[in-house]
Parts: sequence; structure tokens; C-alpha cells
Amino acid sequence: MNILIVDDRKNDRLLLKKILSFHGYKPIEAKNGVEALRILRTSKISLVISDILMPVMDGFRLLRELKKDDNLTMIPFVFYSAHYISDKDKDLALKLGASRFIIKPQNPKELLAQIEKVLNEKSAGLLWPKRSLFKSEEEYLNQYSQVVVRKLEEQIEEEEKLYFQIIKAMAAIIEVTDPSFTYSHLDRVPVMAKRFGEWLELPPTQIKALEIAAYLHDIGKIIIPWKVIQKKNLGKSDWEVIKEHPVIAYKILSKVQWPWPILEIVRHHHEHFDGTGYPDHLKGANIPLTARILAVVDAWDSMLHDQHYRQRLTRKKALSELKRCRKSMFDPFVVDKFIEMVNKTGFQITEPVEKRYRAAG
Repeated sequence: MNILIVDDRKNDRLLLKKILSFHGYKPIEAKNGVEALRILRTSKISLVISDILMPVMDGFRLLRELKKDDNLTMIPFVFYSAHYISDKDKDLALKLGASRFIIKPQNPKELLAQIEKVLNEKSAGLLWPKRSLFKSEEEYLNQYSQVVVRKLEEQIEEEEKLYFQIIKAMAAIIEVTDPSFTYSHLDRVPVMAKRFGEWLELPPTQIKALEIAAYLHDIGKIIIPWKVIQKKNLGKSDWEVIKEHPVIAYKILSKVQWPWPILEIVRHHHEHFDGTGYPDHLKGANIPLTARILAVVDAWDSMLHDQHYRQRLTRKKALSELKRCRKSMFDPFVVDKFIEMVNKTGFQITEPVEKRYRAAG
């Protein structure tokens, strides 16, 4: 008895194939819905076991196509998925004509019992529903789009969580490397950058890029010799070495396909508005806006906290420094907007973000 396994994950297909083969079934594999339809139209298949989230054609669309074909509509269809597991997912699956909706992972004995029940229902003529319960294509597309969009949003959230774990691990390495990152500089700056981006009403993608770049902008310092980083008074040759870190960071981070435009921010956060910065001596609007924003936020936090080469400045003095350096080091528009935000909100983060969260909880 041929059972078609449809799943883009090779290991999941292999596991299911072993279980079915051991119990006398003949499993056939397909990586997506398009492959599955081709097999269904050329082979005698007794049962389909399909994942839902797959490239090319997902499980919902596969079942929709199967139920449109008079030669295939009586083939039992079982969803076996770890991703689509909400009540809305199950409702859509059953309305499309699925015989069962099983959540991964399932005990092999229980999974086989479900498969046998479905095959017995088919033999006894009890298979239901034979066709989709949707009254119109519009009704189907409306429910399908809602489910898929929600699932994609969940997937993006999960991927972002993974990225953030990696990002925070990389940021921890930077803090250990550079003694100037006292009192969780790399905890505070991302929060400030995000809030300032929101104050400026930047697009969400740019705000997220600002936040991520704020964590990683100085990762190039891990290559800078420790004897240079720990110096209180840097000579000309030391400065030339230090000025390499944005390019080093850019090269390191370029190895990853980031879902946010962070690379240009990292490379250019030390450019000066008058063109005297580094590494590329960009000037004015040629410097990406997000890099100009990070430059101000980064400087603000550094001025308000003790560094290994100087004591912290007062809030009043830090504001004076921002004003003094507008048009030369910093974009005057960005400085003015930042000062406006500080004055109107009393904006200031003076302790590690994680410590504040722990205290609040």
C-alpha cells in the first residue's frame, strides 16, 4: 500500500519513511506540493501524509488542488505538522477536506493507529468530507490568507528571537574586549537608538536596523590589539589602528545575510557631518541617516558614563557638547531632534537594561 509523504524536511521524511516501512507500508517521498501532485497523478496512492509549511506549494494548497481533481478527491489526506497547530489552522484543514490533523511529534504507535483508522474509514466508505466545504474560492482565499499571514508573522518573530540571541552573544564579546564599555553600554545604546528612531517616526525596518547595529557597531574592536584598546592616551599610530574597527566590523558582519540594513550603519557610524570622520570620509547627506543617528546616541551615552580614559560628563555638559559639535561632527538636524526628545521626555538610561528589567519583575 503506497503512502505519499510530503515534507520539505529530509530528516522528517526519513523518520516517517522508516516507521511506515517497518509496518509494511510502501512510502513515497515528495519535498513540496508540486512534486506531490505529479506523483499523485502518475502513481496509485492510498494515503497522503503532508506537512503544511513548505516552499513552492504548501500543504493547504496541495489539498485544495487534490480536492478539485475527481480522480484524486477520494484519497485520504492527513496533515502532520509542527508549525500550524492553532484551532484556526485545524479548522481550515478540515474545511479543505483533510481526514485528520496530527501535531508533530507523535508517538509512532499513536500515529500508526490514526493512519489505520483513516484507511479503514476509506475501505468502509466512511471517508468524510469528500470535497472542500468552502462555498466559494473567495471564502477559501480569505481564510487561507489569514492563516498563512499569521503563520509567517510567527515565523519571523521566531527568527528574530534567534538573531537576537546571536546578536547579544556577539555584543557580550565586544564588552569583554573593550574596557570603555562600562556599565552595559551595549545594553543602553540599542534601547536609546530604538526610542530615538521611534521619536523620529522612522519606518519600522530602519528602527530595527538601528537597534541591531547599536548592538554590533563596535564588533570590529575584537581584532584591535588589547594593548591599544586599554591605553588612556592614544598616539597617532594607535588612532590609525582604532579607526580600522568600522571596516573590520563591516567585513565580519557581511558574512551574514541580515534581514535588516545594518551594514552601512556599522561602517559609517564614525563619519563626521563635515567629512572629517572615518573610514570613508563621507560628508553630510552622503552618510546614511541611521548612521548619523547612531553617532549621536553612541556619543551621548559615552559622555554620560565613566570611561577608562576620562570621567563622565554632567547632563548639562553633554548637551553642550552635542550643540558644540553640530555641523562638524554631527548632523544638526539629528542633534536638534535628539535634544528636543531629551528635553521633552527627560530621556536617560543610566543603568544596565537587563538590571532594570530584573528589578521591575
